[in-house]
Amino acid sequence: MNRQFRKLVVLFLLVSSIYSTAYSQDTGKKKDTPTPVSVENTPNVNVVGTPQVIVANASNQPIPVTTIQSITFGREPFQILFPFTAFGVNPAQVSISVPGNRRLVLEGITVYGTMTSVTQIQDLSVTTTVSSSIYSFAVPHRLSIPNAVPQVATPTSLFFSANYPVRYYADPGTVVRLSLFAGSSAFGQGSVQVTFSGYLIPIDSPSLAP
Repeated sequence: MNRQFRKLVVLFLLVSSIYSTAYSQDTGKKKDTPTPVSVENTPNVNVVGTPQVIVANASNQPIPVTTIQSITFGREPFQILFPFTAFGVNPAQVSISVPGNRRLVLEGITVYGTMTSVTQIQDLSVTTTVSSSIYSFAVPHRLSIPNAVPQVATPTSLFFSANYPVRYYADPGTVVRLSLFAGSSAFGQGSVQVTFSGYLIPIDSPSLAP
């Protein structure tokens, strides 16, 4: 009886050992298997310490990287007002010089004014110069002529206003010229205000973007 009991105890311990080993091996395999994770909404993620990040892209498929500081830092806002008090058959011109260590990017132009009925704006242009390794041109950018409407108080006087979203570039040390041509055979009186707005960026900036 004791001998038989001892055999049963040994058999039980042997089965228990085999089951424990199999469970341990099976558990180890499950640890190596990734588990899909479903992320809902936009939860906050906190990174603790300095975890290692491994990029699996091939050398011919690099991950695009943008340095935000080189684009946004160093930009200076720019705006200026050009007043025209009278004009006739000859074009009226004003100009500004771009600093030698900055590039000018124009983003907006506005035109506002009044004139006598004998005077009509026929040409409005902005000339900028841009150079590259291939060419260098001073280009006149023609703007659409604003529609003039009679003023209620003085029908012989015309009123006009226009806003132009643009993207013009001017190299360092160049001249930006604004030309306004009325084209009337008679000398007409007028008061026109033209504004430029944009920003200046360092000459060595790697990007022209905002």
